[in-house]
Amino acid sequence: MVAEAVEENKKIKKRDGYALSVRGKAVVQSALILCALALFLAGGFVEYSFNLINIKLSGADVLSGSFYGGNVGYMNYGTVLYLHIPAYITLLGWLCTVLPLVCVLFSVLRSFVFKKDNSITAYTLLALGGICIVMYVLLLTCGKIPATDVNGTKTGFYRIFEVKSTFLMFSLIVVFAGFVQLFVKPQTMLKVKRFAVFYVILIIPTVLVLIFNVYPSLLQTVLAFKDYTLSTGIWGSDWVGLSNFKYIFSDRQMLTVIWQTVYLSFLRLLAGTIPSVVFALVFYHITSKKYKAAVQTIVYIPHFFSWVVIYAIISAFLMPNGVINNVITNVFHGTPIDFLSRKDLFYTNMILSSIWKEVGWGTILYTASLMGIDRSLFEAASIDGAGFFKKLWHITLPSVIPMLVYQVIMAVGNLLKGAGGEQILIFATSAVKENKALVIDTWLYWEGLQELKYGLSGAVSFVQSVIGFGMVVGAHKLSQKTVGIGAW
Repeated sequence: MVAEAVEENKKIKKRDGYALSVRGKAVVQSALILCALALFLAGGFVEYSFNLINIKLSGADVLSGSFYGGNVGYMNYGTVLYLHIPAYITLLGWLCTVLPLVCVLFSVLRSFVFKKDNSITAYTLLALGGICIVMYVLLLTCGKIPATDVNGTKTGFYRIFEVKSTFLMFSLIVVFAGFVQLFVKPQTMLKVKRFAVFYVILIIPTVLVLIFNVYPSLLQTVLAFKDYTLSTGIWGSDWVGLSNFKYIFSDRQMLTVIWQTVYLSFLRLLAGTIPSVVFALVFYHITSKKYKAAVQTIVYIPHFFSWVVIYAIISAFLMPNGVINNVITNVFHGTPIDFLSRKDLFYTNMILSSIWKEVGWGTILYTASLMGIDRSLFEAASIDGAGFFKKLWHITLPSVIPMLVYQVIMAVGNLLKGAGGEQILIFATSAVKENKALVIDTWLYWEGLQELKYGLSGAVSFVQSVIGFGMVVGAHKLSQKTVGIGAW
């Protein structure tokens, strides 16, 4: 009897826990849908922008306009302008309003009254979110979707309207709500309830990442396929397909810029790796703590200087009236040399100044790796008769390899971005600006921003990101196969 009572009690607890989990899923899903619906109705849905007229329409504005034949009145300097909202936009607005409300009512009714899990609302939300995402892409890209401006002239939708990013966020939240209902197991909701506070805390940073990181990346990607003009904006500019990419890989100057970027990045890779490893090995074998601390401090300090300060210090030595030229003219009676303006010395100046500034910071990473070496290994090697170089080769260097591999893989991924654009912008003079100083980062500033070639700049940045990602993955795989160590 006792065993049967215990078993019955377990079944009751399991049933009650399941019912509680089902209700919890319904609450989470309903909360997500209501948040998405509030964002859609109160936030931006579409924006009309043409001939200096900007009309922002929320989902509520679109729904209210449907009762007036799809027209929305707008006061423009004392004159009422009537903007006609396309019928498909109105239909999409009603679909995005009614269907989520129906899903909320059905989910709450089934979960709280019948205490059963359901997948109908999940598939409905996934379908709605998918339709909204597809419509978002089509409305921003397809020039054959018609619309009418305030003057009654028919044109392409994306030329005068812009679908706001809040509509995309609404679509993603709806899809996420569907995934919660479909793929989150009822037992998982108990853990969600336990850590609910942490999930709530994560909402704000997640939204900030989406707004300030993800969405700008989306805009930059779109910009790469457009002929951007300031008057029409990103979404209103004409689509040019792959024209910007064809220019990148066919123009002689661009090919030179890419080659110089890769070449200088490779030099900086060597300059940032070899001296740092050497300094780390030297510091590791210094026995005097006071001398070691003093030298490390001196080496580390330049990392915290900006390139402006570094240039001011270097120019004080290398300018025609600098310290070095004063020695050349006054002591050796030679001719002053303009080190900073000579084309043949430009890369040398870049690499040496880069080593001076960053070698200390790189040394910290490799020194930290060396600190993990078991000192008993050196004692055992000494007993076996190993000398300094054998200890270095078989004990010291292997401990640096994991960090070295990671640094090299990350640097390989930055071969198209690691030429030191900020440094070059400061060090470049008129003598080298049109040739040696032209790398991708400086080209983006001098040609992309100053010459208003925004679409081409977006395409260059897109190529940088895609190739960099591919090179990181490739270097990781190659490193795993050759030395057995990867970046992750």
